[in-house]
Amino acid sequence: MQLILWSAIVLLSVALDQISKYIVVLKLKPIGFHPFIEGLLGFRYAENTGAAFGMMKGFRWGFILLSSLAIVAIFVYLIKCRRKVPTLLGISLAMIAGGGIGNQIDRIANGFVVDFLEFQFVDFAIFNVADCFVTIGAVLILIDILFVDRDFLSDDEKKKKRAAAAVVGTGEAAENGASCAGMPDNGEDAADMPVEGANQSVEGKNSGDMPAEGANAAEGGGEAGCSGVCRDGSDDSEARKGAR
Repeated sequence: MQLILWSAIVLLSVALDQISKYIVVLKLKPIGFHPFIEGLLGFRYAENTGAAFGMMKGFRWGFILLSSLAIVAIFVYLIKCRRKVPTLLGISLAMIAGGGIGNQIDRIANGFVVDFLEFQFVDFAIFNVADCFVTIGAVLILIDILFVDRDFLSDDEKKKKRAAAAVVGTGEAAENGASCAGMPDNGEDAADMPVEGANQSVEGKNSGDMPAEGANAAEGGGEAGCSGVCRDGSDDSEARKGAR
């Protein structure tokens, strides 16, 4: 999805740049200048053999080489790192690549870049739509670095965050290890519970033998009673014989 968005931005920037330049060459080149917003912005035809905003003129092939390398590097980065590239950064790079391609087409095809946008309130270089895309993309990259993804500012900050995360992870691992180390003691105590239960069962069985002992005692008492009765009976019979 991101690749589709970035490709659309590149195609849109190239299309707007080339269409505007075609109209300028067709309509503006014969007259040279046309006011657009009085005192603010006007259209003035110019041919630039240098870099953006008319800088460093006369280095055509050097700019073609540098621009080609930069554009290729941007595409390689966006394709290989498409899952990790932040949204704003990807849009910014796509705008820069699109603007670079727009000016690159002019340099290769014409030997110069067509510029036509001129500020009326300040003495500034004449520029074009491709330059606007490159400038806006660069500004968005700065915004992304300074305000959105501040980790870009220094690798030390990244290292500190990683170290802090590692310390936190180590502490959690130590706590988990300590809690796991204490489990065997509890397990031993729990394991003793069935033995104690068994002992209680054995004691219960011993206490269950008490009725049998009571029965034996009863039998003993019965035997004693019978023996006593029998003896008394014999004594009575002997006494009766003596009386006679």
